[in-house]
Amino acid sequence: RQDKKMNTELIEQELNTDIVEIDSDISARLTALREKSSDSITLWDPEPNETLAGVLISSREATGAYGPQQQLILQDEQGLHAVWLSDFIKKTLLAKNAEKGSLVCITFLGNKHTANGKSYRAFDIRVDNNDMGVNL
Repeated sequence: RQDKKMNTELIEQELNTDIVEIDSDISARLTALREKSSDSITLWDPEPNETLAGVLISSREATGAYGPQQQLILQDEQGLHAVWLSDFIKKTLLAKNAEKGSLVCITFLGNKHTANGKSYRAFDIRVDNNDMGVNL
């Protein structure tokens, strides 16, 4: 309650127009804050035989062409990448014990067809859990 009252008092104060000196510490904190607040995650939209390899960072919900769906977030040397988390990718990652910090390599094999002609996106997924080695 006290914190809420203090925050309300801060908001209700008159605008202070004193200039604040932006030193290197504040500048670094502002840069980090900008990076966290901007959506700097690139959506991976692969071509056949394209591979994405990175550290499994997290997942998030995003809205795409088919409504809300989970995305896997991987980080590589170029930054953060989101991968739509299909049932196949999710089940494969679970079967291979992928977790935060695991190295994950996903190769898009292209669009394939089942025996009855249904189209699907095929992937090859490899996981390195560090302590267990590569889980093919």
